[in-house]
Amino acid sequence: MVFEPKKITKEHVLKAIERINKENIRLKTSTRWLVLIDGEHYPPKDILRYAHEEMNGDFIWNYGGGETTNKYLAAMEFPIIDKRKGKDPIAELIAKYKSIIKNTRLEDEIYKWQLAKEYHGRPDINALDFTQEIHSIDFDNLVYGVGKAPIRQLAQDKPVEYKSAFKILLDDKKDLQERILYFNNETLKMYRELVPDKKLSHHQDERTMATCLAFYDSNQYPFFMDTFYQKYCKLIGVKAQPKNYKYVHYKLLLDELIEEYIIDDQELLEIKSEILDESCFEDKNHYILAQDILFQMIGQNRGFDKKYWRIGTTEEEESRWHTMLDSKHVSIGWSDLGDLNEIEPVNKNNILKRFKSLGYYKNDKRTSSRKAGEIVNFYNEVNVGDVVVAQDGQSVVGIGIVKEGYQHDEKYAFAHFKPTDWKIKEPPGLVNKKGPQTTVFPITDHEFIYQIEALLKKVVSMEYTTDEPLNQILFGPPGTGKTYHTVNKALEIIGIGIENKTRKEIKDLFNQKVSEGQIVFTTFHQSMTYEDFVEGIKPQEPDKTGDPISYIVEPGVFRKICYKAKINKENNFDSAFNSLIKALNSNEKEDEEKIIKLETKTGKIFGISANRKNNLNLLTGKPLKKQGVLTKENIQNQLAGDEVFDYWESYFNGVIKYLKEKHNYVEKPTKNPKKFVLIIDEINRGNVSQILGELITLIEEDKRLGKPEELMVTLPYTKDKEKFGVPSNLYIVGTMNTADRSVEALDTALRRRFSFVEMAPDSNLCSPARMLWEFLWEYEDLEWDNNEFAVKEIEMVKLLEMENDYEKEKYNILEAIKKEGKLESQIETIEKQISFNFSLKQVLDVINKRIEKLCDKDHLIGHSYFMKVRSLNELKTVFYNKIIPLLQEYFYGDFGKIGLVLGKGFVRENDNRENIFAEFNYDSQGLAERKLYEIIDYRKPIDYNMEIDKEKIKLDFRKSIDLLLNNNIEV
Repeated sequence: MVFEPKKITKEHVLKAIERINKENIRLKTSTRWLVLIDGEHYPPKDILRYAHEEMNGDFIWNYGGGETTNKYLAAMEFPIIDKRKGKDPIAELIAKYKSIIKNTRLEDEIYKWQLAKEYHGRPDINALDFTQEIHSIDFDNLVYGVGKAPIRQLAQDKPVEYKSAFKILLDDKKDLQERILYFNNETLKMYRELVPDKKLSHHQDERTMATCLAFYDSNQYPFFMDTFYQKYCKLIGVKAQPKNYKYVHYKLLLDELIEEYIIDDQELLEIKSEILDESCFEDKNHYILAQDILFQMIGQNRGFDKKYWRIGTTEEEESRWHTMLDSKHVSIGWSDLGDLNEIEPVNKNNILKRFKSLGYYKNDKRTSSRKAGEIVNFYNEVNVGDVVVAQDGQSVVGIGIVKEGYQHDEKYAFAHFKPTDWKIKEPPGLVNKKGPQTTVFPITDHEFIYQIEALLKKVVSMEYTTDEPLNQILFGPPGTGKTYHTVNKALEIIGIGIENKTRKEIKDLFNQKVSEGQIVFTTFHQSMTYEDFVEGIKPQEPDKTGDPISYIVEPGVFRKICYKAKINKENNFDSAFNSLIKALNSNEKEDEEKIIKLETKTGKIFGISANRKNNLNLLTGKPLKKQGVLTKENIQNQLAGDEVFDYWESYFNGVIKYLKEKHNYVEKPTKNPKKFVLIIDEINRGNVSQILGELITLIEEDKRLGKPEELMVTLPYTKDKEKFGVPSNLYIVGTMNTADRSVEALDTALRRRFSFVEMAPDSNLCSPARMLWEFLWEYEDLEWDNNEFAVKEIEMVKLLEMENDYEKEKYNILEAIKKEGKLESQIETIEKQISFNFSLKQVLDVINKRIEKLCDKDHLIGHSYFMKVRSLNELKTVFYNKIIPLLQEYFYGDFGKIGLVLGKGFVRENDNRENIFAEFNYDSQGLAERKLYEIIDYRKPIDYNMEIDKEKIKLDFRKSIDLLLNNNIEV
């Protein structure tokens, strides 16, 4: 193609106009400039493209917007019109954007360029396992959260059909609009076959499609979000397109934005070039940049004044505030309307039509109109960055900042929501008297706004860093959940949120990170050594080649995770290395060793094979013979910049090159290296000074690598006495049982290097309402009339002694919590509805008060012993298998003190006072009369009677619990 703008004449332009009108050609929308030709307005660049084609047959125009283009038409005496008439909101918007990113350095948004590079060319429509291909892509927050599950489900259950739909979507030879419509329709058909409920959206919307297209090639396709598309259309005065036609229109608008404002803005492009590094997509067509400008400046409302909104929280006198708080969103009712994104456009007329079809506000046009306006305000006007004030009538129950745009989820009673950061919860005495009967109401009272801002500033000033200390120990008596909480703590440290996740989901995430090596769990014990923890010389078993045992320096648990943490690159090493081992083990002849030949940078041939430990045998010479072992850890160490063996760098690099070429190994530098966590359970049970050795100094925060007082030591075993330091992105979390007297106190030197977090017994976790709530959710997958549930339910009712109230209220409780999902606020509701006559919280509190008086708080009993109790028999088992043995250890077998804790229902005096001693020359006077005590074991058939209030009562386990609590016993 030949670009010759100077040869275009007025006649070429007029012929182009004639053709455009005759063929009814649809032109692009111009965001700013228009050219007036024969009384009609046209976008200048499109006119010059068609005129260029009339001139030499090439349909091109390589100049940007504004003066660079307009001068050609102006020279032909065609009037140029500036739609902005002196004020240019887009230029102002970009100016503010430049000012902001100079300071932020795109810190929160650079991930989009990084993901675009990481997943460029994906999804791979030629992948043999398309399910795994889709599952391996991290969509992050570029698709709606509720849309991720349908994506995975379609890939899992309809991989062939889903792959075919993607082949059409990603085929850039076909019309983009046709591809969008096809993909939406086909995936909807697939989803309806899997989920017949037509109320549920398949969420393969234009945002999802845009993300897949952008990952495939961000130079052709931009990311998309409907909220800022709508606002941008409003800003530039063009009509937004309906559902499934928005993305194509949005792409045209971005083309205009780039041509007219971005490609000639050298300052903007220089800032972009300076910020983006090698980890980022080149973005040569500036699609990601254009999207980020609209997202930050219009979607997030940055650089512009925020608004304040009153949001009502009640529906028919039932509060939804705790659901909003727990789920971190602000929401409104009218859930029957369905997903507002499906309404085109969201305006009062269309909402009123929905109201009429659903029977809302019959014969009350005034209320109907007002409520429709509130819904429109919530959808269109409550923006990211705005302040929302949650109110119950006049009382303010929460103040928050809107974080994301509109979303919809049927599981909530208030299904329309916007994610929100609730900054203030239930401020005392704060009221707002305006708009009490209105769900969505703009706040304009300056005095009230001043009160809100004063509270928000106070909160901000009180906020402190949430970074976890590098070294910490969770300590407390047994059963307080120390090990349990290390799982949560480790995930929080590495940046994985666990709120609103089930324990199984949390454990699955934890196990995944353990398998990836980002979290390591170990337990100290009395035989643990420096060689196990740091490094030592270990024998290697002979492999299938028959070579004798050899000895190598093997890194321990700590050194391995330190080397992983030092790799300042994001990579998929584990999956690539496992793929290589799988290939080496795929030999059809089991008795033969499969060898892959590689070469060094200088062309020297060497071989690798897999040994029994799934490391690599290094084979050199002619013929290839075993020279040594390239372990997985040592290859990672090489990647971290630590040369493990002299002269072997070329072999390591040869393997790494092969991993990149044949097993899809990729890496990219990162300014924010991943955090790694080492969990040391029972840290005080090992000889800490022996296990850590010289590293006890290196784990201090200011002695870590990269810190001002950085220190390195020489390791004793490693060849050439390698220098070793502890990276600053490695976190150590230990647990310590304060009641463990089998070892000496924790080393003082270690104590001052760790932060200590007390894990005290929390009896509230054993409250009857919470126990019932946990029990119901334990069986959430079963129907309420299921026999397995019914049997357990009877036992739970008997344990908590709530027969009457529970039978009356249970179906209301069960249906409510099924509808809402698992929310802590439901416990408070249960407490109001049901009276419980037995409480394990009370049992735990009484036992612990007595133990602390007789011993100390380090020997209390933890709540975890009672939390899983679901019947009286299970409680009996806990007492005899856990509680009583623990008390025997605490009091060194002094049953008298155990009796002071548990009462006379569990410990009785042995009345056998006969002289049982052998005849011997020793003064035994008084010994025969010495009082002896025994534990009463209700697990066995027993006839134990006691006189209480002059009545003889036969005791059992339950009555003995009442005696423990000093309660009256029913005769």
